[in-house]
Amino acid sequence: MVPVVGADEGRWPLAGALAPMMKPGGHGAIWKLMLDEGVFAWLAAHRREAALVRQIRCLARKAGSVCTN
Repeated sequence: MVPVVGADEGRWPLAGALAPMMKPGGHGAIWKLMLDEGVFAWLAAHRREAALVRQIRCLARKAGSVCTN
């Protein structure tokens, strides 16, 4: 887990007093989010034995831009 930094003003949102909001970061973020949100359980319930997940990194990311890859 890593602290969240607001994109608009660069401030750290707080989850509580002196407690920065935390979210998964790095290469494992998508897998952590899938686990937390029940995606793997949903796939198993629908008898899916495999899935392809493509994580795209936007190289042209700039403040205020949207990645369209």
